[in-house]
Amino acid sequence: MRCNTRSVVSAGATAAKEFEATRRDRLGGLEHTFLGAGGDVPLPTWRRYLDGSRLGYLADHRVMGCNVFPGAGYVEMALAAGRSLYGAPYCVAERIRFEAPVILRAGTGYLLDTTLDQVTGRVAIYGRQPGSEHWVRHASARLTPAAVAAPVLDLDAIRARCSAPRDGSRFYTDIRGHGFDYGPAFRPIARIWLGDGEAVGEFRSDALFASAGDDLVLNPVALDGCFQMLLPLISAVVEEHATLLPVGADRIIVHSRPSGPLWVHASATRSVGTDLTGDAVLTTADGHAVIEVRGVRARLVGARAAGTNPARQPVAA
Repeated sequence: MRCNTRSVVSAGATAAKEFEATRRDRLGGLEHTFLGAGGDVPLPTWRRYLDGSRLGYLADHRVMGCNVFPGAGYVEMALAAGRSLYGAPYCVAERIRFEAPVILRAGTGYLLDTTLDQVTGRVAIYGRQPGSEHWVRHASARLTPAAVAAPVLDLDAIRARCSAPRDGSRFYTDIRGHGFDYGPAFRPIARIWLGDGEAVGEFRSDALFASAGDDLVLNPVALDGCFQMLLPLISAVVEEHATLLPVGADRIIVHSRPSGPLWVHASATRSVGTDLTGDAVLTTADGHAVIEVRGVRARLVGARAAGTNPARQPVAA
């Protein structure tokens, strides 16, 4: 039997490149905290090796008893890839899909590869265990140019409509009953006020300190706080111990880096069976939008919404 030397050399070179990319990641040679390091491949690709050696605050993102990599982290990876490839400080992320969770386990590494088609703007994030050949697609999005004017919200009018106060401690106690047992780094909300189908919240002054990074386009804790503000809008109409998980969003727009006093306004726009759709806008103290999160889709798991039959409800796209 003849040995195909060319195939052996090619396979060896591929393994060496994979090892080198992982080694650079582990030793700190990252282009970006979440995105990782770029690879020498035709399609723009970045690799991040998650082994617990960095991003310690991610341990505080706990859902349904598991340490789950936050969906906001995938959004940051997509936005960072766009900045790296297109050279623009901000892109708009559209058609965001969270398809399969990554469970972070102590002592177990995990590879995340991010690819970006520079023609279509399509981003896909895949993952696998080191040494495995089985890839899982965890998230996807499409990037478009960020030529969008920032709206200004009338926070005084919103606060006048939202007259039921709740402090942050009670807020996080309440959502713990729905599976969200966040640690300190993922508790940005200091106070909230509830209204009819809407809520407004104030961030803690130090909410983003632990997760701050000069390389970030959008601090994942800031975006996660926007997602969290939708939770009290449905907690009264679902069974205890049911969990509402984000499954995607229509559009996420970053206008500037979150800093200073921050407020977030959330509104439920549609609720059908076990699915909820809503919007959230993070603003400065004077109402100028910093982040717009439009068409967030979340799905109830572990129970059913009161008065509905999930088997007869449509599934969100």
